[in-house]
Amino acid sequence: TVASSIYFIESGRCSVLLEGREVASLGPGDVFGEMGLMSPTGRTADVRSASYCELWSLAGHDLHQVLGTQGEVVRRLKALGEARMRHNKALLHALLPPGMPAGVPL
Repeated sequence: TVASSIYFIESGRCSVLLEGREVASLGPGDVFGEMGLMSPTGRTADVRSASYCELWSLAGHDLHQVLGTQGEVVRRLKALGEARMRHNKALLHALLPPGMPAGVPL
């Protein structure tokens, strides 16, 4: 699904799930949801609270207004998204059994 907001963690812990498996843990100061806003394919992972959390959210339309005037923010968000995509692809590759053909459900 297409994301509608970006989230900033003020306190607590969140788990990042990729195909139902926990692949990362996020905490205070971390951001999530940026990939779903910046990618035409929408969300790439699920994020669930692992403890009580306090989050700040910024709606996508508001984020795009900010990004229009802040080139450095755009660059950093893109770099963060690209790094997460590389990390997620490497994790998925590591989870595949050796010799598993492409397209076979896990």
